[in-house]
Amino acid sequence: MTYLDPGNHQLVDVDGQLVEADALKIAEKVHDYDPDLQIICVDPSRAAFTEAPFLVIRDKGSGVFEKVLEAWVLDDKIIERIWASDGAKFNTLDTLVGMENRKKMEAQYINDQKRGHNIELGVSIIRNPKSSYTFKDDRTDDLVTIHENKPVTRGKEQKSFS
Repeated sequence: MTYLDPGNHQLVDVDGQLVEADALKIAEKVHDYDPDLQIICVDPSRAAFTEAPFLVIRDKGSGVFEKVLEAWVLDDKIIERIWASDGAKFNTLDTLVGMENRKKMEAQYINDQKRGHNIELGVSIIRNPKSSYTFKDDRTDDLVTIHENKPVTRGKEQKSFS
């Protein structure tokens, strides 16, 4: 049976032990994320100076526990750490490879679009019966004129060989 203490409502009685209400909420969130995970507090009289006071452990069955991570502070960041370290549910390598593949496909799509635009522009220039062809460069917003018998001009009679 759990009840709030009548004074300041910061302590909760859980199975005969007084627990801070905030710590109980975090422990419940951890348990909701994975029922096999538990948070235990290391006895300060038995802990070494360098040991973190809170441990997240996994119940592997038949009385065997595995330490998942240590924490110096019991707050909501522990949920983020558990999520980030969970290789069983979220494989980080697969996520990164998937992101890389999506970026490659996006770059390929953009290159295909540019290539198609350049092919259309080249076909238009070749089919043009006049001795010059003018178009607007999308990258610089300059007018580019391709002449049959003189160099390419860009903008206001500015000669360019690109």
